[in-house]
Amino acid sequence: MDSGVPNVSNGRQLFKRSDPSSKGDAKNRSITPAPITNKTEVWALVTPPGLLGGYRNQVLRLFGLVLAAVKQESIKEATAGQSIPQMLLPSLLWSSHTAGPNGTRITRPVPMEDLFDIEHWNSRAEKNVLPKLIEKLPHAEQSDCWASDTIELQQSELVQSMLRNQPDFVPLLNHILEKPRFLLPIANVSLAFITGNAPELNPRRHDFSSHAKHCQYPIAYGGGGGRGQLWSNYMEFGRSRGSIPDPLEKEFLTALKPLPKWRRLARQCIQDGAGIGDVVDQYEDPFSHILALHPRVETEMMAHSCGAYMNKNLTSIFDDVKKFVETDTNLAHSISGIFVALHRAGASSKEGRPYYRFKQYVDDNIATLDRVLGNQFMAGQGLSIQLDAMNQQSRRLSVFECGESFVERYYESQSRAGEQVVNYGSILPSLLNFDVAVEAAVFVGMRSSSWSNSVMTTRYYLGKGDTNFEYTRERGIQPIENGGLPPAHQNCDGMKDPG
Repeated sequence: MDSGVPNVSNGRQLFKRSDPSSKGDAKNRSITPAPITNKTEVWALVTPPGLLGGYRNQVLRLFGLVLAAVKQESIKEATAGQSIPQMLLPSLLWSSHTAGPNGTRITRPVPMEDLFDIEHWNSRAEKNVLPKLIEKLPHAEQSDCWASDTIELQQSELVQSMLRNQPDFVPLLNHILEKPRFLLPIANVSLAFITGNAPELNPRRHDFSSHAKHCQYPIAYGGGGGRGQLWSNYMEFGRSRGSIPDPLEKEFLTALKPLPKWRRLARQCIQDGAGIGDVVDQYEDPFSHILALHPRVETEMMAHSCGAYMNKNLTSIFDDVKKFVETDTNLAHSISGIFVALHRAGASSKEGRPYYRFKQYVDDNIATLDRVLGNQFMAGQGLSIQLDAMNQQSRRLSVFECGESFVERYYESQSRAGEQVVNYGSILPSLLNFDVAVEAAVFVGMRSSSWSNSVMTTRYYLGKGDTNFEYTRERGIQPIENGGLPPAHQNCDGMKDPG
């Protein structure tokens, strides 16, 4: 194993039973599982890597786990006439990032229950299509790879190092360590990974899943190196699904719903950004007044294979949106604002070879963002929409974001109110952006982006496929064919020019 990567050792030394009848020193006592009698399969995610990638790629990987649990023939046979396999919720850790010293990024784990409405998921799982998400492992004393009680990690040197160096991570880390979350055979590595104490550990190069492949209760799944087994599962699904609707995908995407508090925060962003707080009452849907745009013009995307044929000029994209709205009289009168789902810092990045390769686009896009959306020094101009060219009637639409700056203001308001601030890093802005894009009256995105593709797909399953559109390089804004359902996302290597 590469130097700097923690050794895999007996993870049971990190666990302590709270059972008062237990005798002896926990870290020197092995746990001998009783014979497994529970017939319901339970699956747990291997960490590291957990869920990797940007927000939407993590969603696709989670679906890869669902596919593995639900589609395996052996599981189908084992659960005939019973509930389908369950998934162990504490093991489902999402990846987020915060800014580190000297321009570095710090990876932080976020428990799934902190982001998504688990009650809503499980209400759909009762239809016997999705795995139910369970808080605790039933009959945990029978487990060969999972602790049956609380993890005693607060005094670990790995944790103490994190608490000293990153005090803003304390609330989230304490929440993570409230319950067992790691597979015992790799618990040491898992802890080092999530606390940032294994800087040399690259989950794309180091695969620890082999150390947990023997686990039967729960079944350990994930890892695989490179893009990982979960990604491979989704790619295989995409090739077979093509452009045909899939019932499991529909259930999965409609079950994955943000917590009510994050949906309220998204609603607040719309009301503030579009200036409709005094117009839309608590019973009206503010999302119906919004056009959502996903201009994938981050600098790194320009150099990515998925961005090879995209329109890289943000001025051109906004011009196309303006023409699109002006040609639809109903839309021009009904919407109050244009929501832009964009990683502003990424679109303004001037680092590395991608910037020098696409300098002209990046510099122009930064100026356009400042002009249309504004910045810390000035308000944005928005977009002027011509309602009647003959009579020169026009209206100005607000153009706004619900990304990092909005979430920072939310954290500041929490702090002023004396509330504990839990910094969720990059994943919370992404979650809000996705929710607004899904719920908006109209969505305009880029089909080769997994994020746009998933927004379009989710909207299709929610009955909004007829308002899915894509911006193109040469043909303006076009409707998504097939009733608004795009083909399942695939790796972009060898992608043809869509024009």
